[in-house]
Amino acid sequence: MDSIKEYFNLHNRMLRIFSQVFYKEPDIHYLEVIKKYIPVLEEISKEYKIKMLDNGIKNLKTFFNNNQLDEKHIKQYAAEFAQLFLSVGISVGKKSIIPQESVYLSPSGLSMQDERDEVLQFYYIYNIGKEKDFKEPEDHICAEIYFISMLGDKAVENIETAEDLKSSQYLNAIIDFMDRHLLKWLPMVEKDMCSLTDNLYFQGSVQVIYGLLLLEKEMISDLLS
Repeated sequence: MDSIKEYFNLHNRMLRIFSQVFYKEPDIHYLEVIKKYIPVLEEISKEYKIKMLDNGIKNLKTFFNNNQLDEKHIKQYAAEFAQLFLSVGISVGKKSIIPQESVYLSPSGLSMQDERDEVLQFYYIYNIGKEKDFKEPEDHICAEIYFISMLGDKAVENIETAEDLKSSQYLNAIIDFMDRHLLKWLPMVEKDMCSLTDNLYFQGSVQVIYGLLLLEKEMISDLLS
């Protein structure tokens, strides 16, 4: 059981770290952290063959092999972050990414729609909210990933056997939330990212997140079977 706990804890930690691609400009320290996780991801991908995860690892490796982590390049990545997510410096009519479920799935394409209210119901049921200092709406992709990761943490708390884990309400909740929410619109975000930027840091990070979620769903399905 210790190995399962350790894996879930590692998996959830990586989800939270990689999700910052949507929320914070990359700095040298953050990129160095991401780089250190690549060998860990490669080990994970050997056991579970998830094509999206493999694509993300490949793109991140290529990015770090071809780019320097110096002040000049960091400023370029920060500027690209602002273009992608804050619409800074983009021409009229060009698309940016607003990583909120309501924007992607609601008929109006606006923020704070029914999708956000449905996400809030999940948070209420499991008594998990977004992080206190997080100012974006509850259906922002970082908030949804944080929720998934916290469910994963709760799933392995105070368990002693595999049967304890199988009976955990949180595993089914993870699958349910992924199917109803995160995995319904994350593929659209990944597609937009690949079409709006050639920067393999942004592409690879989103693909790693997508791949880790697919991996988690497969692992949980195996545990519950």
